Amino acid sequence: MQNLTYKNGSFETLGRTLVIGGDGVLGTALRSLSFKLDLDFVFTSRSLKMSSPGIFLDLNQIPDKTFFAEFSTIIYLAQSREYRSYPEGLADLVQLNIIAPTELARIAEMIDSKFVFCSTGSVYPLSELPSYEESPIKPQGNLDSYTASKLFGERAIQKVNPNSLILRPFFIFGMSHNNQSLMPSIYKQIVGQQIINLKGVNGLTFNPISSIDAAAALLHLLARKSIGVYNLAGHEITNLRSVANLMSSKLGLEPKYIVSDGEEVLVGGFDKLLESGFQFPKTLDTRLNEYILKLKLSDSGFES
Repeated sequence: MQNLTYKNGSFETLGRTLVIGGDGVLGTALRSLSFKLDLDFVFTSRSLKMSSPGIFLDLNQIPDKTFFAEFSTIIYLAQSREYRSYPEGLADLVQLNIIAPTELARIAEMIDSKFVFCSTGSVYPLSELPSYEESPIKPQGNLDSYTASKLFGERAIQKVNPNSLILRPFFIFGMSHNNQSLMPSIYKQIVGQQIINLKGVNGLTFNPISSIDAAAALLHLLARKSIGVYNLAGHEITNLRSVANLMSSKLGLEPKYIVSDGEEVLVGGFDKLLESGFQFPKTLDTRLNEYILKLKLSDSGFES
C-alpha cells in the first residue's frame, strides 16, 4: 500500500468521520482501510443487525443537526436497494439518492463539516473519448431512473453545500455482501459456464478501479480538502473480454462468448485525480488477480 501521509499532515487530521452506507463495495474497503490506519470512523446501518462498530440510522427520518455535531466529516455512500425496480422503487430511490443526502449536505454546511456524496460515472454517455468531470452528461431523455436520481442529487447537494466533494465512480470492484456489480456478475457467469454477451469483438472498454484504491483516493481527496466533482476511475484501460479471459484462466475454465454488432466504451478521465497527487500503488492486473483470488477463497467457504 502506498504511503498514506501528506506534506500538510495525515489522515489523522480528518477527525471523527461518519460513513453512511458502509456495506457496499466502497464502504467495505473504506471500513478496512480506516481500521488499518486507526482512524476515528463510525459506520451507520439501516439494519438493526448492524455490524460493529456502527450505529442505526433511518434515512427516512433524518435526525436534527445535534446528532451530527460531533462529526467533522460526513461521507454518504448509501444506495437505494430498489434501483432496478421501476416504478415501484421510485420513492425509495428519490429518498435515498436525492432527499436524504441533500438534507445531510445542508446539515453539514450548518455545522461546518465536510460532506462527501458518492454519485456514479453512468451520468456520462458512452463515448470513444474519456469522460472528464467537465464533459457533457447524458441528455435527460437518456437517463435511467437510478442515474437521474444520482444526478439530481448532485445538483441539489451543490446548491445547499457548494463545498461538498462529489465522487463519480467507474466500475469499482472489490469484496462486499450482496454485490451485484459488473465484475462479480462476470465471475458468476464463468463459474456457471454461462454465455457472456460482448458488444463488439472485445465487449465493453472501460477502466475499472479496485475498491482498495477507490477508498484510498477518497481519503486522499479529503486530506487535501478537495471540493467539487472528481471521477473515481482506474488508471489503466481494459475490456470485458480481457477481464473474462483472466478470470477464466485463474479458474481453469473456458469462457463462452456471443459477439453482437456495435461498440461500448465508457472510460472515466482520471487526470484530475492524478493532478491532486494521488498515485496508484499497483497495476490493474495485480488488483484483478488479488480480487479473483478473494472470490475463489470466498467460493471455497473461506472468509474473504
